[in-house]
Amino acid sequence: MSNAIENNIKTLNTNNKSLSFGATRTIGEFIVPDIVKKYISMFPSTNLSVVVDNTSTLLDMLKKGLIEFALVEGHFNKSEYETYLFSKEEFVVVTSPQNELANKPHVNIDDLLNSRLIIREKGSGTREIFEMWLYEHNYSYENFNHFIELGNINLIKNLVKDNLGISLMYKKAIEKEINNKELTFIDIDSFDLYHEFNFIFLKDSIFKEDYIDFYNLIKK
Repeated sequence: MSNAIENNIKTLNTNNKSLSFGATRTIGEFIVPDIVKKYISMFPSTNLSVVVDNTSTLLDMLKKGLIEFALVEGHFNKSEYETYLFSKEEFVVVTSPQNELANKPHVNIDDLLNSRLIIREKGSGTREIFEMWLYEHNYSYENFNHFIELGNINLIKNLVKDNLGISLMYKKAIEKEINNKELTFIDIDSFDLYHEFNFIFLKDSIFKEDYIDFYNLIKK
């Protein structure tokens, strides 16, 4: 908070205000660009700093005062933050249309285990959510014959397109590839998974009203 106060004092008598925030990778790639376009069109003199990283890194940056607020998809302790729901997004398991699982009308977890699972890096909200779902069904990603950990969404999508594995993603992140028939959903029994995208900042911030104004702006 003291970092934010110092920054506000420095820009008090200038037109160049600054704003720093973070977003997890899915949000950063598929939602933040529209937010930034909208914000700078309304406030063209504001200097923006946007950090795109996984949930655990952003939470640490919030606590250190390196960013003012964040849009996150992963698990976090809501008692430690002011939290506002941004959206609820659907998870899907995706594969190449050439994969044999793409043509099965119903698939169970055991059917997936022979596939190569391509998952996000440790600390990723997407990975945590999928691990939790597997755990609830008495499995883990280590039950898969092969798995790959990658921190880049586009690289994961390209590998899945080439039928080199399956992955779990937010439906919003693959709308283009689904429409172009480059990827397809796997219809898994009992798989009905949604997760929150949340707007968060530290409790008791003296800039709370400013942050809520930003939240209301991007929610419209």
